[in-house]
Amino acid sequence: MALAIVTAVGSFWSWGIMHNFATESAKKRTNYTGGFYDLTQQEAESTPNWITLINMGFSLAGLGLLVMGVIFILRE
Repeated sequence: MALAIVTAVGSFWSWGIMHNFATESAKKRTNYTGGFYDLTQQEAESTPNWITLINMGFSLAGLGLLVMGVIFILRE
């Protein structure tokens, strides 16, 4: 359970950092309204690769834990 909590926190933490990078890039636009999804494709791509890889790793670890949990439940 602790591993699942760590992967969930890591996923949300890295997703928040990616969103902050995109938002900072969007604030340079004159028509930026501040909406949560008011981002263009170019602004979303301004996120560095290192944090994207961290997010992908945590997400895959969470998916792996989900699959392991389903397998363990079905084996009982």
